[in-house]
Amino acid sequence: MVKASEADFKAIITHQHQLALRQPVEADVKLELMHKDQSHIIDSLCRAIYVRRISQNEYHIGFKFLNLSPSNEKIINTYVLTHLKSLDRGFEIPRL
Repeated sequence: MVKASEADFKAIITHQHQLALRQPVEADVKLELMHKDQSHIIDSLCRAIYVRRISQNEYHIGFKFLNLSPSNEKIINTYVLTHLKSLDRGFEIPRL
């Protein structure tokens, strides 16, 4: 799940009629993950599988990766495992 501003949300979810019809919404998503002071860019076609409006200008969006390369999968797995250990210290949801 990622945090997104209203502008980011509208840029990703451009087919709002699909949301109303509960049709899958797919988008090219680029995420930047920081791990051990190194930036990793994850670029993949994703399907939005969860959307929740937190406030007027903040959304949480859950994505399913549709074409993730093995190297990007490894980066994400490492990132998640590393940050799971910090849950009790206040894990922060990554931003788009």
